[in-house]
Amino acid sequence: MSWTTPSRPDGHWKALSDGVFTRALGTSEAAFYWDGEAAGTADVSERTRIRIAAPERRVADAKADEERFRDIWIVVKKRFPLLGARVKEEDRGLTLKFVIEEAKLQTIGGHDEFEFIADADIAASDAALEQAVNGRPRRISRNTLVGITILRRTDLAEGTYDLVTVGAHLVVDGIASCTLARVFSDTLARWPSSLETSVVELPKRLEMLLSSESLHTQLRLSLSRQRWRQAIAGVIFVRRAKLLANGHTLPRSWNSQSPRAPAQSSVARLWFAPEVTPKALASCRAHGVTLGNILYALSQVALSRLLHRRIKRGEMPLEEWAARLRVPMHTGGPLNLRPFLVPDWQEAGGHSEINLSVGFFVMSLPLPPLTPPSPLAQTPPPSKQTPLTLRRSPPFSPARDSGTAPRSQNSARSHHTATRSTSSSSTRTIPSASRGGAALPKRGGGFRTGRRSRPYPNRPPTPWYLRISARVWGMYMDHILPPSYPLPSAQDPTPKIIVERVASDLHLRCRPGELYFGAKTSRGVTEFWVFYDANTYQKTVVEEWLDEIKGAFEYYLVEED
Repeated sequence: MSWTTPSRPDGHWKALSDGVFTRALGTSEAAFYWDGEAAGTADVSERTRIRIAAPERRVADAKADEERFRDIWIVVKKRFPLLGARVKEEDRGLTLKFVIEEAKLQTIGGHDEFEFIADADIAASDAALEQAVNGRPRRISRNTLVGITILRRTDLAEGTYDLVTVGAHLVVDGIASCTLARVFSDTLARWPSSLETSVVELPKRLEMLLSSESLHTQLRLSLSRQRWRQAIAGVIFVRRAKLLANGHTLPRSWNSQSPRAPAQSSVARLWFAPEVTPKALASCRAHGVTLGNILYALSQVALSRLLHRRIKRGEMPLEEWAARLRVPMHTGGPLNLRPFLVPDWQEAGGHSEINLSVGFFVMSLPLPPLTPPSPLAQTPPPSKQTPLTLRRSPPFSPARDSGTAPRSQNSARSHHTATRSTSSSSTRTIPSASRGGAALPKRGGGFRTGRRSRPYPNRPPTPWYLRISARVWGMYMDHILPPSYPLPSAQDPTPKIIVERVASDLHLRCRPGELYFGAKTSRGVTEFWVFYDANTYQKTVVEEWLDEIKGAFEYYLVEED
């Protein structure tokens, strides 16, 4: 293919023997590999509830039903070979390689890869999800990068199933997780004819599964231009990083030993009434901002109100508030790199591949908005009641203007020629992405072995070092994960509905101290959620912040005249 780069070890696959292929991991893939090995973090899970709407497609016998789903999983693995890959460490972990064996794509490796529960209720479904998100030992490993649990829900309407998938982030990102659920549901809807579908030969399929670094458009430039572009991107990244010192996050419990403790991944969610979304979108259009961009500003307003309230209740010293007022608020999130990769790869179907194609961006917001009178003007007595002055929302213009800041920064980033280079440069700052990453499992070996790890050295306390790690992203899910299957085709543009998607939700295995705000819209209903480490953030604080975001969303975008 025109996009393969034989000069790069992560830009082509090498045949070792009959049906066995290997390639080196790219920088981002290696970073997420060591992240998972060291602390089991960043695994992506999806729980999708489906219902077989056509009675004639339901299988009453549980054993036969399991065999059907096993066959479907094998078909999906053949289509997306990285689902059956393993990682091989060489040179004491300094070299990492994917290994794909064609014979193993036609079988199921074991319980960690595939599980079928014939008599399941909501408790069993929640347990399967909890194992994927917080399980110790971790369900997936270097030999099993993706797993699926099929739960036949006997407590719900006949033909209802929960599909719980979990994937290591080095092969599955958020878009890929939705792709997996979509293709699995479509294959089920076309069963049994889908089992006879011809599959492209493995060498041809592997040509699509290269590292995102090897699909960079700048690799088509001359070597001198490549070096110049990478140097400029590195300078931009370093300068940006210096501007992003300090920052804000929610009140939390954190010390020098906190990075050592495995995160307790948790989630808080809320949903809006169906009539809210169109009103909010109309308001965004009227003010010239997108819903995704305004969410950054609304999360900032919500945090400011939460901090105001803590000041009034006597739960935060004025010195901390004064320190927060001296630094801007930083935020950021994942960046889907697929639209930035080589056009030939995209036209060949790269957008719908299951592989890692994500980068990261960070940007700054203005100082936190204030509600007069400022809490610095006087020291009010602690009170359990929120003062009336804090019940008033700040005027709309600060939030609206804050929304234009993310919009302009996002626009500049998306159209900048160094976007791809700077976003991938962020992974190089992760220690695990460097050659020293092989030492991380040794330093953090307690996660895999169960032994107590050596503590980190105690450092002087830094109470005003307030870094935000919240990430905001919005997505209209029905384009990526449709509500009904089989999917339309040229031969059948309006197929009979066989399988319905009842619900779906994404989950993340958090890093220590992680806070991740997200949003999506499906079937006209907007959902907000926060992934967070419960060892660091209190549930009540996270829920208060999320409720404030909801209030700001409704006040600024729905109730505004």
